[in-house]
Amino acid sequence: MTNIQVELDCQVLVKALKGTEADRAPEGLLFREIRQFARLNFSTVSFSFAPRACNKLAHALAAYGACHEASGETWSGDLPDDGAIRLASVLAEPV
Repeated sequence: MTNIQVELDCQVLVKALKGTEADRAPEGLLFREIRQFARLNFSTVSFSFAPRACNKLAHALAAYGACHEASGETWSGDLPDDGAIRLASVLAEPV
């Protein structure tokens, strides 16, 4: 992978990563480090906004991974079944 596109559901974060205006904020060091890491490790990197509604599968898979992280379980086969993904997604929803 040399050309990547990072889609985020936070417009403020996308703006911070695309420009340098937020570099003076308390989190500015992190924004600079992310941009530097991207420049050093990939040919091209783009950051763009995607509403969470457009990203439900990725959110559900991340939730599934987070639910299984503590057990030390590794994922080396097929995608988990729909039920496991749906359950992880429900558990990850804000209360």
